[in-house]
Amino acid sequence: MNLSEFSKLKSQIDLEFENLRKALDRHPELVVKCRTEIPNPLEIDGLANMLHSFYTGTENIFKRICLALEGEAPTGPSYHKDLLYRMANDIPCRPRVLSDSLCATLESYLNFRHRFRHAYGFELRWSKMASLVHEIEKTLKRLKLEIGAFLESLESRIE
Repeated sequence: MNLSEFSKLKSQIDLEFENLRKALDRHPELVVKCRTEIPNPLEIDGLANMLHSFYTGTENIFKRICLALEGEAPTGPSYHKDLLYRMANDIPCRPRVLSDSLCATLESYLNFRHRFRHAYGFELRWSKMASLVHEIEKTLKRLKLEIGAFLESLESRIE
């Protein structure tokens, strides 16, 4: 990877983080409210959409890393998990992107994404998604830190 390719990847990742921030900032009052009250069905639907958008944006970052450094992203029926697990491993063309701890946390969001896409909205249960909503800001901060460290490591290999 040369400096121009690195700059392009960094810009793409920065844009994804901006989009993640927008997704999380759409209904801040709802996120605060659900810390003390059980959300109603419409609110649960909105929060579920936020969780789905969060993981989709996270996965977009991982795909960009794969395409830029590996030339391709995983495919096939288990590509979502394969992509996540790939980020938690060193491979010859790049250092690891995620710690095992953050990978495990993100796996919970991936599992919710799967549930969201394959269930009716009325089947979603607040009790199953509350911790994800409550931890999403902390998870985003961890993701930014670990991606930042990855990018620094990558940049040091270029110079």
